[in-house]
Amino acid sequence: MMATPAETTVRIRKFDVQDVELVASWLRTDSALEQFSARGEAASEEDLLALVRRTRKDPLSGAYILESADGAIMAFSAGRIEWPFEHVYESEIMLSPELPVRQGWGTLLHGAALANIFLRRPEVHKVVGRSMRTNGGAAQVMRKLGLTHEGTLRSHVRRTDGFVDLDVFSILRSEWERASQLSSRVVLLDQEG
Repeated sequence: MMATPAETTVRIRKFDVQDVELVASWLRTDSALEQFSARGEAASEEDLLALVRRTRKDPLSGAYILESADGAIMAFSAGRIEWPFEHVYESEIMLSPELPVRQGWGTLLHGAALANIFLRRPEVHKVVGRSMRTNGGAAQVMRKLGLTHEGTLRSHVRRTDGFVDLDVFSILRSEWERASQLSSRVVLLDQEG
């Protein structure tokens, strides 16, 4: 029986070669194609292997697996700091399609991804996340975690069925520190120096 989000501690480790096949299978699902694919096709295993290589040698990039204490993989998170805005981390997260919806998993795992960024990267002042307008659940989770809707990039993502708006959300470190009650339930494996 699966624990509830309220009972779950999230372990976070670097995304690596052994995770590629699983995450690639998630990216091939219809919901992932709807929410994460601007080009109408899933990222390939080669794309994900390139991400592993890039994050190994680029200290400004990060890709992580979020798992339960028993090792069940629940989410994949990736992001990057872009020069010259080296205090801003742009983050994306994808939940396992196996997780039940509307039970709090999105809030738990998005919150854990935020904790991962702020705890691992002391130089980060602000985290930015984006959500296609068609993904109302993600926008709701971001608001619940204290992120501010900064604006909408109109007709920003080209899809096979036309253009979609992209909502931009952010949270400052000081806001996260005041609001976060999740850090105690996040275990950072392979802590970076």
